Amino acid sequence: MKKIIIITLAILSLIIFTNAVLAESLWQNLESAGAGAGYNPTQSNPDTIPNTIGQIVAVVLSFVGSIFLVLTIYSGLQWMTAGGNEEKVKQARTRLINSIMGLAITIMAYFITYLIRTTLLG
Repeated sequence: MKKIIIITLAILSLIIFTNAVLAESLWQNLESAGAGAGYNPTQSNPDTIPNTIGQIVAVVLSFVGSIFLVLTIYSGLQWMTAGGNEEKVKQARTRLINSIMGLAITIMAYFITYLIRTTLLG
């Protein structure tokens, strides 16, 4: 069981790392395409406070999403391998419900922040 969990976490880590590398290369391609089209990124200031806060929120949300995914997979594995043990099924179900509630709270917080931002900034 522990070997399956370790392998699953290793695969998830590899997927997350691969996505980060692909996102970086995509970003570089987009920057070069924008430069070819005449876009001058020095005209806008990306180091403003709202942009920095937006980047921090994006990182936190992706981290929370990754935690949710890991908890969901772990709970599903524990539930499937419970072998009729009601205590393990109850633990897995409780963990799954708590992770879903945590994700829902995070999504609601994001939408409340988005609503406030669009209301104040127009």
